[in-house]
Amino acid sequence: MTRLDEAELESLSSQIQSHLTGSQYKCSSLTLLGGGSANFVYRGVLTTPLSSGAKTVIVKHTTGFLAASRDFKIDVSRCDVEATMLRALHSEFLPFKAPCLLFFDRENKTQVHEDFPTARGLEPILASPTTDRAFATAIGHNLGASLRSFHDWVSQPAQRDLVAEINCNEPMRQLNFQTTYKTSIAVLEKFPGVVDGYREVLEEVKEMATAEFARQPSDTDDEPWGLIHGDYWGGNVLLTNPPSDHRNDLLVIDWELAQYGHRAYDLGKMFGDLCEKRFLDGAEGVVWVIEGFVDGYGKMNEELAFRTAIHTGTQFIHWYVRRPPNAELLAAPDRIKEAMRLGRDLIVKGWTRDKEWLRGTALAPLVRD
Repeated sequence: MTRLDEAELESLSSQIQSHLTGSQYKCSSLTLLGGGSANFVYRGVLTTPLSSGAKTVIVKHTTGFLAASRDFKIDVSRCDVEATMLRALHSEFLPFKAPCLLFFDRENKTQVHEDFPTARGLEPILASPTTDRAFATAIGHNLGASLRSFHDWVSQPAQRDLVAEINCNEPMRQLNFQTTYKTSIAVLEKFPGVVDGYREVLEEVKEMATAEFARQPSDTDDEPWGLIHGDYWGGNVLLTNPPSDHRNDLLVIDWELAQYGHRAYDLGKMFGDLCEKRFLDGAEGVVWVIEGFVDGYGKMNEELAFRTAIHTGTQFIHWYVRRPPNAELLAAPDRIKEAMRLGRDLIVKGWTRDKEWLRGTALAPLVRD
């Protein structure tokens, strides 16, 4: 993955600052933040504090390639989608926060968001092997309840225009497909014997997903279908309250992959990320996070539960190709192959609706009687 060099990054930062000149969000400096791979995200120090007293903002600049790899081309329309979502979310009373969009330079694809300078990333907490059970369960409950509230909100008739507008996010929808179901079998084939005896089922799952990602919104859509976040995982959720405050207020960020889809994609994205942390980092506390999540999300039918298992497995195996191509693997080869088998089995057992097998996994809460 080829990133911009230091001179190019300096030039880009200067361009962004120039674009903000003349607005009340003019910045005296921009500091590039780590963690993201798609966009160039900065903390900007305002030349003049806002009337709210805020001295810093988050500046998010979108290009036609990944910030992590200039060779990976990606549609800039995702920036417009995120701006639309943030405007819609700002006027709603939901049990989570989304950044307030303060300014949007559509021509130059630059957004200015409110800053939460004391917010903590959820990722290190989820990956910790020593996370307290009560805390993990509470976090999971908040994650599930927040996602359910979003799914319920966008299902209301009042949001039909929003769903129709976000349906234009076809480039990100196809990217989602290409980086999951379209390449799942190819990922597993990198490990001799893992696909043997399972190819037929895996091909059936791929065929199903191909049809799903071509599906369009309809007034007759049933419950599992609608607008989804599209990238709901631990890296896109922050805690806005200090460690001493046990409310665990959530800030959900990165709405640029919002798209029409099956709700299992949102649940499975989070669960796949959690299973990765358990398998590779030894974070056993994610079992409690998933338990709390399912309780917080609330009632789901069997179809949604098994589809979530399928997407969890699909998401789980793709950690192998999401990493930089030449990056060092975080586990021994035998352990990685074991992970691929687990991902395969989650897909297959979800497809065959094998409750008993799933009850022996971290996804047991999905199939409780």
